[in-house]
Amino acid sequence: MPKLAERLTSDRLILRLPTTDDAPELHDAVAASHPELSRWMEWAAGDEPQSLEETRSFCKEAHRKWQECIEYPVLITLSTTGEIVGASGFVAIDWDVPMFEIGYWVRTDCVGRGYGSEAARRLACYAFEELDAVRVELRMDTLNTRSWSIAERLGFEWEATLKKIARVNNGELRDTRVYAMFSIADLKAPR
Repeated sequence: MPKLAERLTSDRLILRLPTTDDAPELHDAVAASHPELSRWMEWAAGDEPQSLEETRSFCKEAHRKWQECIEYPVLITLSTTGEIVGASGFVAIDWDVPMFEIGYWVRTDCVGRGYGSEAARRLACYAFEELDAVRVELRMDTLNTRSWSIAERLGFEWEATLKKIARVNNGELRDTRVYAMFSIADLKAPR
């Protein structure tokens, strides 16, 4: 199993491992985006955003998961300023296949600038080109049209809709769209 990179770069972004020094800025980004995040992300459940200490714990845990190659949690930062505009990474890895599931979120005040697409594309390239992926997938709530539009823009194939697969944070049952890609040749540039 290869060692996962500490950072990846794209045209406008640096995808890098979080450190505990990032906790205050990351906490602020999560807090500013909590109304949106709490709708889609299990880890953002509740009326209040996570505490600063919970954000620090996430940063520590992210480093451990990276070291053990079981996940690849990265911050999405601007290459020009270093500002945190979201988070992404491989939220599930199966080295036996090898298969990588990409997850992402973008700070609410940065949505619509293509950062999610650029980050997901860079991670897909990394998976196919350097980690010998035979499958890269994205999963999201069927109601999260912004998220699945990223998958479609990048050329991922809508493979299935898993009905009533989980409960969302408000307790309702959720359907999940599964998008997959099997070759870097199918990956499109974000527009």
